Amino acid sequence: VDVRDMQQTKEATGFVRDIQRITDITVTAPPEAPIERKEIDLSEVEIGNSLPDGLIGEPQMVLVKGDVVQFSSQRQDGWAFGTKLHHNDEVTARELVRLASKESG
Repeated sequence: VDVRDMQQTKEATGFVRDIQRITDITVTAPPEAPIERKEIDLSEVEIGNSLPDGLIGEPQMVLVKGDVVQFSSQRQDGWAFGTKLHHNDEVTARELVRLASKESG
């Protein structure tokens, strides 16, 4: 590519074509989403009582019915490591995380 003459030449065939240089780039940020809150009936929420010693301090995730999770590994005792691929109800999940953080902090 010869930016001085604004041409590109294919070495194998000698074919030459003009190139364009676009200098106007506009980046627009998406608008901030409003913070949504949802009332949650905690009587329907299952909360584990304890973690095995080897998992204390490891990241944890909140799962809502309908979420899709891909396991990367699973321990003999059934605990698993993975990634949430689909949030079925992200507003509920975020509210549960907020409530759990409030309880532990």
